[in-house]
Amino acid sequence: MLYLSLITFTSVRHGVLVIKNKSKHKDMRAWTHLLTTALLFTGGLGLLILGVVYANTLHMVFVVLGIVLALRMAKFFLAKTVSANAWLLEHLGTFMGSGIGAYTAFIAFGGHKIFSELGDLQLIFWVAPGVIGGIGISLMSRKYRDGTAAARKVAI
Repeated sequence: MLYLSLITFTSVRHGVLVIKNKSKHKDMRAWTHLLTTALLFTGGLGLLILGVVYANTLHMVFVVLGIVLALRMAKFFLAKTVSANAWLLEHLGTFMGSGIGAYTAFIAFGGHKIFSELGDLQLIFWVAPGVIGGIGISLMSRKYRDGTAAARKVAI
């Protein structure tokens, strides 16, 4: 749950920085943002070890999510050039991602009490928000991605 909180916090922080800075990525390279992104990545590696040692599927799901998010965030704010509307896609994606984290926590804990008789099927409550949200992010990205914007690059 602590790692899910870190995912949500880092996503919200990144989304706010993106909207404030848009294409001025050097302003996003503050040590505090680099630290939270690095914690997300290294926390994922630590969770990977725990997931392997204890054969915990849930840990492995969050490892993939956290590490992928950390790498995508770093790719965005360390990029030399980005498409003209990349900031919009990044902002919307990270805010939708933080919503996925919040819904996951709410549904997983609420669902645990309500559906305790389901046993291991409760894993669905941990994974479903991410799957549904991931589809939503994909559809939203496709809608707002301007095909011509890919050709125009913004120097950072």
